[in-house]
Amino acid sequence: MAAKLINKVLTASLLVFSFSSHATEPSPTVATSSEVGNCRFINAISVSSGFGKQTNWRQLCQHKMLNEAKDAGATHVVIVSITTIGAFNGTIDANAYVCSG
Repeated sequence: MAAKLINKVLTASLLVFSFSSHATEPSPTVATSSEVGNCRFINAISVSSGFGKQTNWRQLCQHKMLNEAKDAGATHVVIVSITTIGAFNGTIDANAYVCSG
């Protein structure tokens, strides 16, 4: 019984630590293509709001895009396209870059 409790506490602690450490990393900056001229391209990112009625799908997509860029080690992202799908959903395509200095 005590072992199960300790296991649950340790699992919860690890989850909290991983969320808090991820949150302290700076998010990439949304930039224009001219601002990343001297930067190194990492990869293309494509995110979707998913299905369902997302009244603020653009904000949801931008959050997903910035998280993917951060996970890839990007310092900057350039939004290539924003596509509306119906009234409540859409996608964002972007390019992730690493800029020094």
